[in-house]
Amino acid sequence: MDLNDFETKQKQKIEDFGLIVRDLLKVIKVVSMYPDDNPLPKSLRRSFSERLESLVEQYGETRITVHRDHLTLGGETIFTDRSREESLAGLFFKTGITVLVFKEGFEVLEIYRFLDVIKDYLNSPGQNRDLAALMWEANIAGFQFTTIEDIALAEYDGAIKIDELFAGGDSGESGHSQIGSDSAPSYDAIFRQPVSGSDGVGVNSAYAPPGSEHAEDAAGRPEPGLHVSSVEVVQNPLDLDGMDAATYQTSAAADAMGLGEVQSSGHAAPDTNIILNDELRLTEEDTEYIDSLSRGDAEFEPYESTCELVKELLHQESEMSQFYESVTVGEKVLYEVIEAGQLIYASRILGYFKELEDELQETRALWAERLKEARIAAGSRDRLKGLSSALNGHESICSADLRRYLNHFGWEALSGLTDLLGELEHEHQRDTLVDYLTERGGENSHVVAKGLSDRRWEVVRNSVYIMCRIGDAAALKQLGKVVSHKERQVRLALVQSLSDCSHNDALGLLKQAVRDADREVRSEAVKSIVARRGPAAFETITEILNDDSFGELDSDGQQSILNAFSTLGGDQAVGYLVGLITRLNPLGDSSLSFYRQAAFEALSFNRSDRCERALVKLASSWRPDIKQQAAFALNRRREVIYGDQDD
Repeated sequence: MDLNDFETKQKQKIEDFGLIVRDLLKVIKVVSMYPDDNPLPKSLRRSFSERLESLVEQYGETRITVHRDHLTLGGETIFTDRSREESLAGLFFKTGITVLVFKEGFEVLEIYRFLDVIKDYLNSPGQNRDLAALMWEANIAGFQFTTIEDIALAEYDGAIKIDELFAGGDSGESGHSQIGSDSAPSYDAIFRQPVSGSDGVGVNSAYAPPGSEHAEDAAGRPEPGLHVSSVEVVQNPLDLDGMDAATYQTSAAADAMGLGEVQSSGHAAPDTNIILNDELRLTEEDTEYIDSLSRGDAEFEPYESTCELVKELLHQESEMSQFYESVTVGEKVLYEVIEAGQLIYASRILGYFKELEDELQETRALWAERLKEARIAAGSRDRLKGLSSALNGHESICSADLRRYLNHFGWEALSGLTDLLGELEHEHQRDTLVDYLTERGGENSHVVAKGLSDRRWEVVRNSVYIMCRIGDAAALKQLGKVVSHKERQVRLALVQSLSDCSHNDALGLLKQAVRDADREVRSEAVKSIVARRGPAAFETITEILNDDSFGELDSDGQQSILNAFSTLGGDQAVGYLVGLITRLNPLGDSSLSFYRQAAFEALSFNRSDRCERALVKLASSWRPDIKQQAAFALNRRREVIYGDQDD
């Protein structure tokens, strides 16, 4: 490798590790604040660890030097602490760590352990644990560090030298302490030599300067210096006026505190709990503040705080590569939130992506484009499979939360969402999806129409609902392919749904369905035509009635057509039906007898005055069969009319 290549690689290494240590600070903050099962620290830990492992594998062993407020690599500053909250160098420096070494073989699991150690340190009360000791105990493979103590030990080749521990003699010359020497006074000789007093209690003297057994001032108090005094009871102590050793110690302490008179008077010393009671009592404001904190802890919602932290991560980035990385972290958080069934918070994340995208559109177009890609990716087929699993696994996800989430998608997601029609298990969620596709699929009905060709009849049926509700000419044209669908449920859904379709092209589909092989489908098709009413519906029924295929229908089908003809036609239908009734049948032809009976039934549903007059006239016919059926039809018609009015 020539010099230029080396310099280029070194420059890239410094840049890459500058980015990774910024990520390290970000990850440390998150993993220390949130529980392990929160999706944000899980995602950050994973992405950071994978990236750090890759960098160490690429560049080999890397040594980062820790200074008071910055980190350096190869003499170049790669990170500078900006504040107390943004202090990474200070975190290691104040614990005595001076060098961080990432060695080859530093794998993801070991990086997890490295982060866990830092978390344990930061979360310890008052951070009173030794980070260096925790690192050493963890014995993390692929990671080494150097401390100030290591440097001191190296300078003295492993020997510990203690200079001028104590000041010696009156001359002020330095005294030298010895460790392990036979000639030096033993520990007990210095600190445990008893001096018996007249009271029989041995008092162990602390250190006193050489040349005097116990250095005291004029008042008999020990001279200032290093004093480690203790009181121990010797055998057979004297009983001073019945005072035992413990009482003696208490008395001595009282004298030293200036409370000798209180002690000797026999009165109990004031109770400090009573004295300090008012001082220690919280004010009403403090009590309310603590109560509010307690309520906040009880109401803490980890997913809500996760959303806020995602926002913070995106806002704090000033470099595009780091911003892209933060967006990737946000995406991972989004999918884990969805997996947990928390669509309300998933909606917030996507909503913030869109909000920030709009803000950056003018000034940082590439950044905005990255956010748009993240939103579109959330509606891809692979991601929607995760949504389907979450919905099926969480029946409690309500329609409002699902609809709020779906509203963040554009037309790009319509195809994938259509595929979900046959996968959702819970009806209220499936209905919500149908409503969404109906509203958003109007201008892209050709995309939603792909569901009509699906092999799963459930998907086809739900697509029929959507296309019928879209109801424009393009949608109805697409529905032509399912009029003769092999699955009865699909055909039945078609004719039932078309009853609410106002477009006249729907009548052509219903006209075809009237000749369906299934009786219920035929009946529902006729009902749908009648439900539409108006001249177009009557014209359609008339065409069916005059078509040669009408005679091929069974008796129920023909009866339903005649009833529809009478209901829709009013006055216009009366003449044709009366003609069927009065037709002569000298040979007793069964088909003519059926049409006469069917015509009377059809007239019983006709509300026109002309129908009333025609039935009254037929009821007075000289032909007994016609007279009897006319009277019955007249009574039934009146029941239908007045019954409807009563309702």
